[in-house]
Amino acid sequence: MATPDTFVLLDPPVTADFAEEIAETLDRLARHVGGGATLDAVMDHVWEATTPLLPHDRASLAFVEDGGARVVTRWTRTAYGAPVLANGYSAPLAGSSLQNILDTGRARLIPDLAAHLAARPESASTRLLVEREGVRSSLTLPLQVEGRPVGFLFFSSRRDDRFTEEHARILFAALERIAQAVEKAWQIGRLGRALDGYRNAIGFVSHEMKGPLSAIVQRGRAYVEGLLGPVDASAAETVRALLRQAETALGMVDDSLDLAQVEGEAFRFAPRAGVPLKTECVLPVLTALEGPSLERRVRILDETTDLPVRGDPELLRLILRNLAGNAVKYAVDGGTVRLTCERVGGEVSLRIRNDGPGFSAEEAGRLFGRFVRLRQKGLEDRKGTGLGLYLAQLAAARHGGRILARSAQGHWAEFELRLPD
Repeated sequence: MATPDTFVLLDPPVTADFAEEIAETLDRLARHVGGGATLDAVMDHVWEATTPLLPHDRASLAFVEDGGARVVTRWTRTAYGAPVLANGYSAPLAGSSLQNILDTGRARLIPDLAAHLAARPESASTRLLVEREGVRSSLTLPLQVEGRPVGFLFFSSRRDDRFTEEHARILFAALERIAQAVEKAWQIGRLGRALDGYRNAIGFVSHEMKGPLSAIVQRGRAYVEGLLGPVDASAAETVRALLRQAETALGMVDDSLDLAQVEGEAFRFAPRAGVPLKTECVLPVLTALEGPSLERRVRILDETTDLPVRGDPELLRLILRNLAGNAVKYAVDGGTVRLTCERVGGEVSLRIRNDGPGFSAEEAGRLFGRFVRLRQKGLEDRKGTGLGLYLAQLAAARHGGRILARSAQGHWAEFELRLPD
């Protein structure tokens, strides 16, 4: 154990009266620290705000992780170059000198870090700070939120005896607000990273599934259309049933790939001017819908023209694939889907209408939600992920556009894509 004279433990102050200049700085810190969207933004603000208050040339933040078993450094900044004891460094908490700080809520002041290392030579982190970074004094404060341990805030200097009890008293005044801000930013960041990992996993699995499913659909269609030889009527009916299942699964795979693309970190929006609407966007989508439309005897009337639009062709096809695919899916058997386009004011309008059962005004407000599927009597066999309209609306918004939904329930439904001209 370190000898008692190598460090000082300081209790939180009972009062927090400061000179006017210090009080104003602390007030600005408290008001602004919670506005940081990321952990880096929060801690950079802490660095800047504390620079006039105490003589640090190094600061770091560590969280208590793994159920309280370890302390892990997650943010570090120095005034003298790249730190050796950097982000990701971790050490066990149990039995360490930091455990007592966390348990008591006290600050720890070490005026001579070299002497502290001599008394506690087993401390790997102290050795790195002293021998590799030249740090000579430090001030450590516990971070707690409503009495729950969160982590530690470290301030250091490459000069001996730079911190005082007054410095600790000043920092204690802002410590709870800092703890709340850093925990919130860290948790949001962790959720974002977890969500990105989920999207990447979904994208990978979906990509691997798409090839085999596409091959099954293509060969199944070739068989029932007689392209592979004589067709047995009974077998053809079985293959058609399998095709319906495979096409449903393929649609789900496409939705998952689209979700990973549009919401993922690697998303790239690449619009260009003069994209021919019919040739480059509508026709490729309708070609892909030939199978489902023939299966349900739905007639597609394409009355669009090559109106030039500004947009990302891939995302525009994503929008149309979902809108036209839905129109075919929910049209009555033997019904009609009609596509038209025109300029309306300063916008290009593309309308897709079917003669299906439509939806109520109440349901219209829910159509574009994530994973939302309407439960309508008689349409229980219409499978899907509930992502199509959500993705279409999201892709339309990337273009500065929108999608409008209209219906006469029991008679028809229409979706209109509006894009800036």
